[in-house]
Amino acid sequence: MTGATHVFDLMRYLFGEVKDVFSFHERYGTFVLMRFQSGALGKATAAVASNQGLATPHALCIQGTLGSIFTQNTYKTDAWSVSGYHGYIVTEGHQELIFVSERDTGHGDATRTRNFLSAILEGKPLIAPLEDAIRTSELLHAIWDSHNLEIRVPVHQSGKTG
Repeated sequence: MTGATHVFDLMRYLFGEVKDVFSFHERYGTFVLMRFQSGALGKATAAVASNQGLATPHALCIQGTLGSIFTQNTYKTDAWSVSGYHGYIVTEGHQELIFVSERDTGHGDATRTRNFLSAILEGKPLIAPLEDAIRTSELLHAIWDSHNLEIRVPVHQSGKTG
């Protein structure tokens, strides 16, 4: 699978393991419906930039028994301006903006590199353990199978590499 995969990793991080997926893929994006092991339903979009619209108008949406969470992107004429992404949570009939007190978007690569070196040189734990990367790879494989075969695909978890 080529293109952005971060949103699918984020879905796992926020909502847990995915039971099965159904996806479509076109040259401008991948669109995925997910059923989580918890019973929650989600949809996510990973798309490429478009000079005629938004790269990813709604990156993710989760519907559960206690409420909904969704993100949306607003159009920015300046490609270098602050991101147009905003997240919202809807519970008990009220929609609230999800406030982020700290951001590491500008130096995420530096943070991950420092963490990786600290793990090797000092034995410190990784921000994301290998098992987490394996789980995301298994999800991405199911997404790839689904959009290639045009069927619902369960996420098979082997739990190991090699």
